[in-house]
This record gives sequence, C-alpha cells and structure tokens, in this order.
Amino acid sequence: MQATAVFAAISGVICIFTWIYCVYHVFIAFFGLKKLKSPKKLFDKQHKFTAVISARNEETVIANLVNSLKQQRYPQEILDIIVIADNCTDHTAQEAEAAGAAVYIRSDAAHATKGFALQWLFEQLLQDEKFDSDAVFIFDADNVVDSGFVQAMNEQLCCGAEMGQGYRDSKNPGDNWISGAHSIYFWTLMRFCLRSRRNLNMSGFFGGTGFMIKTDILRRVGGWNTKEISEDVEFSMYRIAEGGTIAFVPDAKFYDEQPVKFSQSWKQRVRWTTGNWKCIKSCVPGLWNGRKKSFKGFVDGFMFLMSVPSVLLGMLGLLFSFAAVLTAGKYMTLGLVGIVLSLVLSYLAMMLEAVFIVVLEKKRIRDVWKGILGFPIFLITFMFASFWGVVKPVKKWTPIEHECSRDIDEVEEKII
Repeated sequence: MQATAVFAAISGVICIFTWIYCVYHVFIAFFGLKKLKSPKKLFDKQHKFTAVISARNEETVIANLVNSLKQQRYPQEILDIIVIADNCTDHTAQEAEAAGAAVYIRSDAAHATKGFALQWLFEQLLQDEKFDSDAVFIFDADNVVDSGFVQAMNEQLCCGAEMGQGYRDSKNPGDNWISGAHSIYFWTLMRFCLRSRRNLNMSGFFGGTGFMIKTDILRRVGGWNTKEISEDVEFSMYRIAEGGTIAFVPDAKFYDEQPVKFSQSWKQRVRWTTGNWKCIKSCVPGLWNGRKKSFKGFVDGFMFLMSVPSVLLGMLGLLFSFAAVLTAGKYMTLGLVGIVLSLVLSYLAMMLEAVFIVVLEKKRIRDVWKGILGFPIFLITFMFASFWGVVKPVKKWTPIEHECSRDIDEVEEKII
C-alpha cells in the first residue's frame, strides 16, 4: 500500500500542473463562444499584395491555387502571385507559369525546407526596387482560396492590423475518418484558439498557411528569419516577443487538403510536435526578454508552446495512476473498472466535442460523420505522436503527397 500511496501522490502532483494548463486554455476558449468583435476601420485603401507559394513537386495541385487567386474579387493589377519551385523534379514550375504565376526556381537540396525557401525569396524581393507590395500572403501549394480572401485581408490592413491569419477550412472533410478528424481539429483551433484570442484583444498565431504579413515587418526583421521545422510557430513567437499582434481574419477563408492515410497523418503530427519542442528551446528566451513589451504575450506564448510538454506530463500521470491501481491489492479490480469506465466516458466526451464543433462552425454532420467517430482516435494517437516527436524527432522535412486535386468551384460546390 505504501507504493500505491507514492504512485498516487506523484500522479496527483502531475495532475496539478496539467490542470493549470487545461484551465488556462478552457478560460481562453470560452471567449470563442462570444460574438466576434469587429475592429474599427481607420482608412480606405486598396493595398498591393503578393501571394507567395512554396511548392515542391506539386504539379497536380498548384494550378488550382493560382487559379483561385486569379478569381479574387480584388483588382488583379495589384495582386502578384509568386511560386517558388523548390527543388522540384516534376512539372510544378511549368504548371504554375501556365496558370499565370511568376516562378522562381530554387535548387538547394541541403536546405530544402519551406523556411529556407521563403528566406531565399525574400532576400531577393526586399532588395528589388520594383518590389512595392504593401503586404504578402503565404500559402501552401495544396490550398485553394475563397474569392473574398484578399478583400478581407485588405479590410484588416485598413483597420490597422500588420499581420493576419485567415480561416483554415478543409477541401476534403468527408473523404474518410482521418481527413474528417483533421478538419474538426482545425475548426477547433479556428474557434477556440484564434477567435477567442481576437475577442480578448490578444495575438493569434500563424498556422502554417493562409496568413498575411506587412512588407514593412519583413524589411525590419530581415525577411523570413526562421531556423526550426515549425517555421510558422517560430516566426509568430518572434513577432509576439516584439509586442506584435497577429489578427484572426475569419472572412479570409481558404481550404487546405487534409491527409487521408494514417501514415501521412502520423508523419505530419510528429513533425508538428518535433517543431513545437524545438521552438520551446529557441523561442522562450525571446518571449521572456520581450515580457516588458507584452507580458500578456509572454504568458500566452509560453502556454501555447507548452502543449507538447503538457501532453507528455498527462501521459506520465496516467502511467502513475495505473501503477497505483496495480499495487492497490484488493482494491485493484475496482480501480481497473474505474480506469476502463473513465476511458469509455472520455471517448464519448471527445465524440460529443467533435459534434459540438461541427455544429458551432455550421458544418454538416452528414458530411463529416466519419471524422466525428474517429476524432477520439485522432486525439489519442496525437498524444503518442507528441511522445514520438520527442523520442525520435524529425530531422528533415519531407513533403506529404497530395491527392485531392479540386479547384475552388468543386470545393465550394460540396459545401453548399
């Protein structure tokens, strides 16, 4: 029984830390239920934009993205489109050029990551006297963009924003349970991570794609100055440390392709957790040094980065709880029944959470019912992916094969 008490005590201490993390984020998430605050417009202007797309072997999808940008309800003469054909061995460059984009061909196999590609491009653009865009967009090649995206971002600039993250929707939520679960995960982030922070006048975070940065910021910081595999999180933390704010722009909607194979999903999530862990080491000192500019930004940035450590702590707490049950003697059977019951209830609770998100975001349950059933499996395996990202971190970024070649009309037709 002494061992049982020790294991239970350790589990209890761990629970205190994980509950602090959970309570903080539940408090933030609550404000995602409120009506979105509308910023005040300060001036009228049609800004000039450049959309930047880093693409490696994306010949099957790149034209769909370029075409969706060509269909924007915004003057095309002040919207440039650049595709970085980064270490491509297919016809990405030709497809992008045929669709109407300017193409920059890059060959650097030793630094074949999106972060290096963006830095390479911006080093050239920022030194070019002809480059006069007020802001840039960053997209992934598998995206397609709603026709109102650019106008919505322009409105944010007119309200004084310097950076903005668009609404990440899904191209293929109904393909299978994996793509559905990924879609629900991103809808959750849009509602309870980004929308809630906007209502609290806090900075959001860049989510890898579909975001905007004023060119003045890029000039000031020397381009895209990131080194980690999660370049979006790293860049976000640098700007938050400076006191900057990333505005959530829900009307700037774009559609992202979700994995349909578990191997793709696993690889992607391990990469996310590896990058998150590395960003803790590289970004927390900067957040701490910038706390006087924005103490709220320091606290929130730190808590955002603690997602992987909190998951690992939670897994460790479960192990100690299980050890306490196994050493509980005559109470072991009762303890095991309690654990099984709690796991079943947790699974049902995660499914209900998925239904809640789908309804709240005004999606159709019949389109994503497979994702609802599989959402608990997605979250549970995410825990193990977090563990694996620490034990065996990703050292090299590898592209995920894209299989959903749908243009913007096909995507939006499925939604209506």
